[in-house]
Amino acid sequence: MKVASESSEQSYRHRIPTIHNVQSLSNFSLTDYDLVIVAYEETVKSNQSYTHLSQLRQQIQSSTSVLCITGPEGGFTSSEIDQLQQHDHVMTVGLGRRILRAETAPIYMMSVLSYMLEANDC
Repeated sequence: MKVASESSEQSYRHRIPTIHNVQSLSNFSLTDYDLVIVAYEETVKSNQSYTHLSQLRQQIQSSTSVLCITGPEGGFTSSEIDQLQQHDHVMTVGLGRRILRAETAPIYMMSVLSYMLEANDC
């Protein structure tokens, strides 16, 4: 949390993001958030049409608390996605046509969100 706080201060961010430790999905409370965004790469692998993170701008801007979830190396299982999608406020999204590594997907996701939410502040 100290890194998030110091990074937010350095970049003049008004809201400090909360970063959670790695947890199993069954131990995580999704009801604490207005919107839950899950990066899901299977749609990209199968060339299906998918919702890109940038298409959620309206929902993100109108939400007070947003949780972003990225999966482990190898991705989520279909049963994990089914478990997540049982909640109405959970959206699965693609992060583009590329499959990102587990350690770079959160950085990409937060960069896109930051751009979308702060673009009008410039």
